[in-house]
Amino acid sequence: MKLSLDSPVMEKAEGIADIIIAGFLWLIFSIPIITIGPASIALYYTVAKVCRRKRDTVWHAFLHAFKINLKQGIACTMIYLLYLSVIIFYFYITFENAGQGNPMLLLAGILLVVPFLFTLLYIFPVISRFGGSLGKMFQYAFHMSMRYFPVTI
Repeated sequence: MKLSLDSPVMEKAEGIADIIIAGFLWLIFSIPIITIGPASIALYYTVAKVCRRKRDTVWHAFLHAFKINLKQGIACTMIYLLYLSVIIFYFYITFENAGQGNPMLLLAGILLVVPFLFTLLYIFPVISRFGGSLGKMFQYAFHMSMRYFPVTI
């Protein structure tokens, strides 16, 4: 059997290689913690476009998406980092002051964590696919997390 560049095996191998390259680009661009958001947006955009053959190269698609979404992605990352620090501080104070922890305070902490985790799964793909204000993107992400609740869990 002759392997040509247009064979289905080579096309699949090229697609897998593109995804691996996009993953390495995400890793490199995520080294400064503040750029995890834009890098995640660019990763989703790149995988969606390059693997469907709508963009030319992984590098160009990734950089294009990273540049376009840098400002909004950093703002989103900062919001999540701030929210995460509030959650960590809440649990620290709760367990330091109450010993083993009051069940009601623990429940309140869990209620703080749920929207954080649910929207975190969807916010970066939503920003990648749709345009609009950051508040609207959070609404879309929360709506999607509720709409696809079994998948979210």
